[in-house]
Amino acid sequence: MEYVGLDEPDKPAILSWLSKPKSKPPPRRAFVIARLDKQSHEIIVDLSTHAILSDKVYNGHSYPLLTYEEQLAAMELPQTYKPFIESIEKRGLNLSEVVYSTFTIGWFGELKSKRVLKVLCFYVDGTVNLHVRPVEGITLVADIDEMKIVEYYDRFIVPVPKAKGTVYRESKLEPPFGPRLNGATLVNPDGPGFKIHGHTVRPVFFLFYLNVFVRDIT
Repeated sequence: MEYVGLDEPDKPAILSWLSKPKSKPPPRRAFVIARLDKQSHEIIVDLSTHAILSDKVYNGHSYPLLTYEEQLAAMELPQTYKPFIESIEKRGLNLSEVVYSTFTIGWFGELKSKRVLKVLCFYVDGTVNLHVRPVEGITLVADIDEMKIVEYYDRFIVPVPKAKGTVYRESKLEPPFGPRLNGATLVNPDGPGFKIHGHTVRPVFFLFYLNVFVRDIT
C-alpha cells in the first residue's frame, strides 16, 4: 500500500450532522492507494463494516508515493549489476563502501511513462557525511514495477572528495574550531500573537486548521 488516509465526508453531510448533533454521524471511511499488477488502485474502505465500497483503477499520468520497501529494493539493484560493479572497480573504489539514495524522475508531458527513479551513489569510507562524497559520472535508472535497472551510463570519472574535513558531528570535531556565535533571544512581552485550540490556530485576523497527512511529511 502506497497511501492510507482519511476519506473526508462530503461537506453537506458534515453540516447536516453538526446541525443535529444527536443524529447518526457520517460513516468513517479510509482512502487507500495501492499498487497491484502495475496498476494504481484508488480504494474506499468503510471502517465500521470493514468492507470495500469502491475500487477504481487510476489511468492518469502520475504515480503513487514510493514505499520505503520499494526504495530499499531499488538501492540494492546496483550491488549485483555488472556494469556498475565494473565502473566502481575502474574508479578504484570499494563496492562495500558505496551507499545509495533514490530520487523520483519528473513528468515532462509524455503520453505514457514508466514508474522509474534515479539511484544516486555516494562513497563513505571514513565519514558519515555521505553527501559530500558523490560518485559522479554514473547515471542509474531503475524501473520500480519491474524492479530492475533499465538505463545505465558511465560518462566520465571524477575523483571522489577526500573524507578528511567532512566531519560535522560535535562529538567528533577536532580543533581548530571556528568562532562561536552569540546567542539570540526572541521575546513576546505581550504573549504570542495567536491562540491554539485543538487543531485550530487563530492568529489576529484569520484562522486555519492544522492537520497532518502522509503526503505532507514524506
